[in-house]
Amino acid sequence: MAKRSGMYKFEKRNKEIKRKKKQDAKTQKRLNKDGTPAGGPEIDYTLCTTAEAAGVDLAHLIEQQEKAAAQAAEAQAAAEAAQEEEEDEDQE
Repeated sequence: MAKRSGMYKFEKRNKEIKRKKKQDAKTQKRLNKDGTPAGGPEIDYTLCTTAEAAGVDLAHLIEQQEKAAAQAAEAQAAAEAAQEEEEDEDQE
């Protein structure tokens, strides 16, 4: 059986009525809400693990790590150069 043109309007109207009821329910829920928190415990920011959140300046530690990394790279390059020199001497 084929649907008539008026049936589509009926479905659309019902869909709009359902949407409006749901929207009204959400509005009422929001208005009836008292001053209690939405849910879950309050966050204790003193336990934050990130440095920025804790207010700690890590610039000096980063500089120390960069210096140590640069020194390690220089030491490795020197060791490789010494090894190449030993190989050159062995070949002669």
